[in-house]
Amino acid sequence: MEVETSTIATLVALGSLTVAILNFIWARFKEGTKLRERISSLEQSRTDNEKSRASLKNLEDRESTNSDRLTRLETKMELFWTAMTDNAIKALHHPTETRADLLLLKFKEKTITLAEMEELKQLIRCRLDSKLAKKKNGESYWATFMLARIDMALVDAGAIKITTV
Repeated sequence: MEVETSTIATLVALGSLTVAILNFIWARFKEGTKLRERISSLEQSRTDNEKSRASLKNLEDRESTNSDRLTRLETKMELFWTAMTDNAIKALHHPTETRADLLLLKFKEKTITLAEMEELKQLIRCRLDSKLAKKKNGESYWATFMLARIDMALVDAGAIKITTV
């Protein structure tokens, strides 16, 4: 009986050892599976980050392109407004109105102050009112244009605030 007890004890010990080894293997297998899942998740995150970087690069390229286009458009608009302003100043030149002519010249040279711009607006409005009464529409057009151009300059200088409703 003693042999049988010892055999049973050995078998139980071997069984316990086998269970312990299997538990150890199972635990390592589960850790390996979790590790593989984590690695897969990190690889997916890296792929997503690379896609995000590519998208960001694409947006930066488009922003740069749009910035270049905007710069070219601003340059063209500045050339247009300068040419129109020069023509308006020539059309509004009047030998007897030296103050208005001086202020128009200062406006053209961009040396005019905010107060002088307001004064110039008043002088042009007076001229516009008198010319409209006499039906000289060509000069009225240029006077109206210059009033708008002065207002644009005042907005650029922050003297006029544009509000939206």
